[in-house]
Amino acid sequence: MAFDPSEHAGHLAEIVGQWRQALRANRLDAAVVPAGAASYYYQDDQSAPFHPNPHFARFFPDDNCEHSVLLVGPNERPKLYFHQPNDYWYQPPEVPRWAGSAFDIEVHADAETLTQSLVQDVRKVGRAAWVGPEAPFSSNLPLADLNPERLVNKLVFARATKTPFEVDRMREATAVAVRGHLAARDAFLGGGSEFDIHIAYLSASGQQESKLPYPNIIALNEHAGILHYQHYDRMRPVGTRSFLIDAGGCAHGYQADITRTYRGNA
Repeated sequence: MAFDPSEHAGHLAEIVGQWRQALRANRLDAAVVPAGAASYYYQDDQSAPFHPNPHFARFFPDDNCEHSVLLVGPNERPKLYFHQPNDYWYQPPEVPRWAGSAFDIEVHADAETLTQSLVQDVRKVGRAAWVGPEAPFSSNLPLADLNPERLVNKLVFARATKTPFEVDRMREATAVAVRGHLAARDAFLGGGSEFDIHIAYLSASGQQESKLPYPNIIALNEHAGILHYQHYDRMRPVGTRSFLIDAGGCAHGYQADITRTYRGNA
């Protein structure tokens, strides 16, 4: 289930066809699809974990894409405006090797040149709609509409049917989650606390906490009655009666969601 560029090419051809059909049905020539950006906490230099616009992610299954933009239109291949800042605070993102055969690519070190190039290209294609979270530069673009409801609904509906590439990514994400669940079960049976079980899950699944599809729910005893229990007690309760775990896995933007319960005695 390794990432296969040729399989991704077939996936891309299918979804480009879906987008073109949806655009024509709405009398549009193109769509501007931003990856989005992480939102910063108030008066802080830290942000919430970045999750790309799901419409962007369906084309570009890699979350190292903050501030990048896709132009999906009449051309055979979508155009990727990849944001790769000159930065020494953080490791700049790299264009994946497979992307060169999937997109026409421009790499920009700053948002200003990226926006200028995007504006010029949007003017050439005709009527274009914006599909995704609004950005400061969206007002600079000659757009026909922002997230038109009929178009977005059609694109959301299309996501319900998965291509072979997407099914393989979902299987891969499930395998990641299963490794974590087996380790979590063993940690519980071995006498671990909620925190111990959580750490065992992360280690076995090979995931960092900020990259999980959603925060793990690791609940012993009555904590399982809280639907989205969010804490990890460091001490194991006396008289452990039950264990509930709701935890997932990620693979190239696709996710698994698995819930299991266990009794505390034979």
